[in-house]
Amino acid sequence: MMPPIILQILKTIIWLAFPVCGLIGWIYYSKARHEERKLWIEQGQNPNDHEEKKETSSDIWLKLGIVVASLGVGLLIITLLINFDSIGHSDAVFPAILCICGGAGLLLAHYLGQRNKTK
Repeated sequence: MMPPIILQILKTIIWLAFPVCGLIGWIYYSKARHEERKLWIEQGQNPNDHEEKKETSSDIWLKLGIVVASLGVGLLIITLLINFDSIGHSDAVFPAILCICGGAGLLLAHYLGQRNKTK
């Protein structure tokens, strides 16, 4: 087993590595975006015409609401299964039901978001 001081140093390095990696990623993303914008300008095109449209806040709240509602349906299913003693003794059933319902909600939110973009 490692001494506690070594573990503390490793924890500190890990906690410092995440923000540093995020900062480096952001710098490279900004640099690539700047280069892309320069290329659009050199070609005589307006770079603002090629920017992706951001989602409105109502779209984000719609997607979040769908996911939360689907998780609520998953909790309702779990509660009904417990009340009717229809569930086995496995502890993996509860997270599985929540994951299935949450995934279905994410798929539904994605589908509805794509349908709204085509309008």
